Amino acid sequence: KVQDGVATVLCAAVETGQGFTTLARQIVQETLGVDEVHVAPVDTDQPPAGAGCRGRHTWVSGGAVERA
Repeated sequence: KVQDGVATVLCAAVETGQGFTTLARQIVQETLGVDEVHVAPVDTDQPPAGAGCRGRHTWVSGGAVERA
């Protein structure tokens, strides 16, 4: 959502050190052309869903952020 020139990203992708927060911020900045992006924290007490690093996280969650 974008309000007063600030975009907020709500995504279920859990940041576990792979850099998804930075990736999501960059996708939103480029797609929407806004400078200020807040990536809301998610509950890290999630069941394991396999490795979420590199390509899969970028492809699935990054694509969802871009389409939203």
